[in-house]
Amino acid sequence: KMKLTEASQAVLFLGQNVRLVRADTVQKRKEEEDAKTKSRRKSAGPRNRVRDELFEHLRQLRLDISRKKGVPPYIVFSDATLEEMAAERPVNEQEMRRISGLGEAKMSEFGQAFLKAINDFTTAGNQAPPPGKDEAYRVTFQLYQQGCNVEEIAAKRNISPETVLGHFTHLYESGEHIDIKRFLNKNDLASIAEATKYLEPPFHIKEVYDAMKGTVSYGRIKLGLSYLANKKLI
Repeated sequence: KMKLTEASQAVLFLGQNVRLVRADTVQKRKEEEDAKTKSRRKSAGPRNRVRDELFEHLRQLRLDISRKKGVPPYIVFSDATLEEMAAERPVNEQEMRRISGLGEAKMSEFGQAFLKAINDFTTAGNQAPPPGKDEAYRVTFQLYQQGCNVEEIAAKRNISPETVLGHFTHLYESGEHIDIKRFLNKNDLASIAEATKYLEPPFHIKEVYDAMKGTVSYGRIKLGLSYLANKKLI
């Protein structure tokens, strides 16, 4: 049975005009939207991805979740998404949502578990690559000696800036000459020292990060703690 709606009654009995959209106009709009989407993807730039110890840690978590749910691992997250998590090491939901392949549904279902795994891994002091990768440290140190900054080294080596800072911490603690003040100014160091005054040693990176309200990254905090401990300032 057909019924007249208010809109159709207005057209039939009140003389309201109907505007028809030409097919070529619809197609043009679709093409414009497609172009905008491609532009947004292009402007986002290439994603940082890495397969390191954290990647393996996240892959094991994915496997555990997939077994419990009875689904293939890729249904949880793709390898590419885990690689990006390992490279970017997000520390909160806002940063986590920037990871590709992580929409609202997956963020709601799996996001917190993976975010906790990343934070726990980082807090445990696993910023640097696993043992046996002395070559990785050496290459980073060579680029540092050439005057490259953190972002430049990260781009050249296809790793995250936080991983580069982890390399510097390892190199500094191994006795290499690293000018900490190239990466942390006096205010940063003073803030890190202040944040530890109310914490019990050994200091956990996440506790210091939270005390500083996220104003200094995990990698810089760890580097700063190494420097301050060496100078016996904390």
